[in-house]
Amino acid sequence: MNKYATLSPEELEKHLSNFLISSWSQSSISDFIRNEKSFERKHIFRDYSKQKGMSAIIGDVYDKALNHFFEVYKVSKEKTGFDALMQVAHNKLDSIGANKYRAQKDKTISQLQLKALNAVNFLIKNFLSEFSVYENEIQEIIGIQNKITEFISINDIDIPLPLVTKPDLIFIDKGGFLAVLDHKSKYSYTKQADVNLRYSNQSIAYILAVNEWIKKQKDIVKKYPKAIEGVKKFFFYENKFSKNKDNSNQIRQIPIDIEKSRVLYEQVLFEGIWRVMEAVQNPDYVYLMNPNDYFEDGEEIINFWIKTHLEGLEGFPKLKPHQITLLKKKRSAIRRASLVGIPQNIIKQFSQPKKFISLTPKDMENMTIAQRIEHRLSTFGYPVKIAHVIEGYSCDTYLVDVNAGLKISKIYNYEMDIANAVGVSNVRIAKTLVNYDDAAFVSIEVKRKDLRPLFLEQSEIPGGWELPLGKDNFGKVFSWDIGNPTTPHLMIAGTSGSGKSVTILTIIETARKKGIKITILDPKYDEKFLSYKNKRGVTVMNELPEIEKFMKSKVEEMDEIFKAYGARGASENKQLIIFDEAADCFARQSRSIEYPEDFEDWGEDEQKQFEREAKRFKTLEENTLILSQKARSAGIHLVLAAQRFSVKVLSGDAKANFSTRLCLFVKSSIDSRVMLDQEGAEKLRGKGDALLSSPESSEPVRLQCFISKNF
Repeated sequence: MNKYATLSPEELEKHLSNFLISSWSQSSISDFIRNEKSFERKHIFRDYSKQKGMSAIIGDVYDKALNHFFEVYKVSKEKTGFDALMQVAHNKLDSIGANKYRAQKDKTISQLQLKALNAVNFLIKNFLSEFSVYENEIQEIIGIQNKITEFISINDIDIPLPLVTKPDLIFIDKGGFLAVLDHKSKYSYTKQADVNLRYSNQSIAYILAVNEWIKKQKDIVKKYPKAIEGVKKFFFYENKFSKNKDNSNQIRQIPIDIEKSRVLYEQVLFEGIWRVMEAVQNPDYVYLMNPNDYFEDGEEIINFWIKTHLEGLEGFPKLKPHQITLLKKKRSAIRRASLVGIPQNIIKQFSQPKKFISLTPKDMENMTIAQRIEHRLSTFGYPVKIAHVIEGYSCDTYLVDVNAGLKISKIYNYEMDIANAVGVSNVRIAKTLVNYDDAAFVSIEVKRKDLRPLFLEQSEIPGGWELPLGKDNFGKVFSWDIGNPTTPHLMIAGTSGSGKSVTILTIIETARKKGIKITILDPKYDEKFLSYKNKRGVTVMNELPEIEKFMKSKVEEMDEIFKAYGARGASENKQLIIFDEAADCFARQSRSIEYPEDFEDWGEDEQKQFEREAKRFKTLEENTLILSQKARSAGIHLVLAAQRFSVKVLSGDAKANFSTRLCLFVKSSIDSRVMLDQEGAEKLRGKGDALLSSPESSEPVRLQCFISKNF
């Protein structure tokens, strides 16, 4: 056993205070070997890169999807399907902000995001279709990306700092032995001649750590006695997201020959460790910069180097007290050298990339937003003119006149660049042209700094069965016409603060004025809806069993209306059912009729009658779907609302029946696509800013929802 593993907590703390790092990993050794300055920056000063390359982003998303797959597989042996894994991948991609992508020449952020999504899509398809290459090896999974921290020994030498590893998968193979594997997403396979060189450190580091870890796993060793012998197999699985020309399998399994190569691998790893341990104990060690390291951003490395010389330790707040103590011992000549005598403007000029044109909002602070848009696009060789500026409520609309000879479709590539120039997180460019003043323009929607509320005026309430929803920036009022057979029901989605409740209240107030009978299904006990408890023509229900019973009765009522009147009663007696947080209710709904405790004591006829009813049982979601399909002819109309709808709830049938869909601000582009079949709602401002999808328009229309003056 490594002698440092036996130290008491107090002894260990004192021991670690002699080192500039408190642990090491295979990646930190690789960083040191490749670029010592990068090692110093990341592992000592903890000054991490703000951006990632495309391969790293694809790898992170692919790992996230596979972790989900194996978490499920570990428990149930069930294989998660493609759609579910892509949902995980989408969520991970959405969590990676545009500022995290490392800039590429002639590539916009949206293009990079699409490229990453397509690559992950291909990788997951490969994984699912070729999963047998994993399944043939695995008997039982015992660890998924476990963080393992262990002191190890190499060549009978105790390494003085603990090793930290995170193996993708630790498992028991079909022979009952301990095994480890690691996933790799690749654009091209590692050359066979380079496998030993590239993978030696990682494989032996994982093996050494897992061999110490397994000694503490009593339950696993009891079940699989051979596991105590340590790792017997190690595999790398390279999944390539560029298609093989010979149509061969995309996943390449690379077994590491532990028995024959272990001594060699340990020696290679030890040499790197030895160099690192010497460096991190010596405050005067000079970490050299590798100018030919294409894995690192050269500008970031230069800026870090300059910062250490000009600002000293004060510029790095993440340094620990013992690190500061050690680094203060560094000789002044090395710490600051002769840079103090160089003019500041020369240093700043050296640290900046050459031929870089600054186009930040600060540099254009005297320009109007229209001028900023024109200026930014012109720098990309795409000259345009802002022909009109239409002031709105949550956003302003800029109508762009594109020069003859330019492809209009190309402007969508500059969406993030325009947002950067304007100084907002995003802008929205409508997919179809806007007709204005007898001409057609591209419209760019930019969030306003000040929000203008839109109150519903009595004069704006149309006649008939139209319920006004909001107004676009051009002054056009958009309504939901429940008397129109193509728009019988309305679906609303929006997170907290999006304005969903206020929009629903406006619909309720307008419907009351038109004499429509209203039922509010409110499982969250919203105070705004509870205030209607004692108001004429409005019924409020809160408990789920009560809601389920009510929707069942509405299906029965609908059938009775059909039997008695056909469709004649529809225009005379309109009913509106407002179902808030519907998705949450569907998740908690009853799945079947529960048999009463005294069922055995019932008579035979009663039992048969009960069982017939049980067979006809419909869930809350099924009854809601039935009403959405047929209830319009009975004068019953639905407003289905939730913070977000899943693909399962908003299926193809549901979309067909809810042809009018109002999407306020949602958290992700996935939620927007579920509602509107396109992204965009994740870019809204909130507080009534919405996109309306309806049969009247070819694409969603951006509008500001009304606020009723009654509340």
